[in-house]
Amino acid sequence: MKKKFARCLSIKKRLVISGQPGFTLIEVLVAVALMATMGVGFVSAMITGTNSTGVVEKKVDIDNLARAQMEYTKGCQYKAVGDGGYLTIDDPTVDPEYRVTLPSDYDILVEQTAVDETDPPYIQMITVTIKRGSDTLLELQGYKVNRWQRN
Repeated sequence: MKKKFARCLSIKKRLVISGQPGFTLIEVLVAVALMATMGVGFVSAMITGTNSTGVVEKKVDIDNLARAQMEYTKGCQYKAVGDGGYLTIDDPTVDPEYRVTLPSDYDILVEQTAVDETDPPYIQMITVTIKRGSDTLLELQGYKVNRWQRN
């Protein structure tokens, strides 16, 4: 029994030590380097995708905010250009159903400009501007018509 065990050990030593095919240290290091490079590329792509998603979500939020303001303004009673402006949807006097709470550094501006030359004008161009600090993020333009006072 001892002879079989000793012979088995000597065979294993021969297999490992003799010139049997296998991987050299250089081959293993090259394979590990390739795998590490692919891993870094994959992680980099995932980080870029995550950052892009955040940027797109912010742009969509800004666009939705401008559209909500435009729809609210179009639904308000018509005001002549000199009669004061329209309320913004972050104004505390706006119906809570339509009110939006903005982040502290964001601002909404609504401007109205008469388009036709009748007296009083019946068509206004409404410009909704979304700002963050002093930077203009988005400008949205639309038209409002005074359908009720036209003869």
